[in-house]
Amino acid sequence: MAIVFHHDEAPNSLPAQNAVNLEDDDSAACQSYQGATMLSGICSLESLPIDMERLTVSPNTPREFEVATRHVRSRAAWISIAIVVMAIGLAWRLVPFGLNGFALKYGGSMLWAAMVYCLCAALLTHRSIAQTAGAAILIALGIELLRLYHESWLDAFRLTLPGALLLGRIFSPWNLVAYAIGIGMVALCEGLVGRQVRPG
Repeated sequence: MAIVFHHDEAPNSLPAQNAVNLEDDDSAACQSYQGATMLSGICSLESLPIDMERLTVSPNTPREFEVATRHVRSRAAWISIAIVVMAIGLAWRLVPFGLNGFALKYGGSMLWAAMVYCLCAALLTHRSIAQTAGAAILIALGIELLRLYHESWLDAFRLTLPGALLLGRIFSPWNLVAYAIGIGMVALCEGLVGRQVRPG
């Protein structure tokens, strides 16, 4: 038996100039067909590690695809949230709500740290919640430790209202606890909201 693919009958997977002429070789034809079938199966969509119904990624998915499908924050949304938290913090410190000294001081510190997280989330749109929280904690820790450094011009700025709100005046270890709580609460809220809006 002779199998000949002429120029006008050559399949799409073979170049037109490569005609195949197999003389009485059924096994070679079968092997060629099986090889083409295997290649088609490898390239088919079913072989990809993706659940098309839920659009979830399996553990065997290449890292490039995982990074490409990772959730990206909305910078405008987080800037808006930061402005809202800033407004609440200013009202907390300046409006006489009748709060006691403890709630006034450390509640304001929690709101300030929450604002720092929101600003970090607006800047680090592709980073994870843990990485964003870590950056916010480092910033809050650095500003708190800066209170131990004294220069005449820096102390004069701390005595102003913007300086007191941004940098504070007196170092307190309890402020670090308040910062951690404020940042942790916003990070937890982001994680819960992200879990609610994630499909499946």
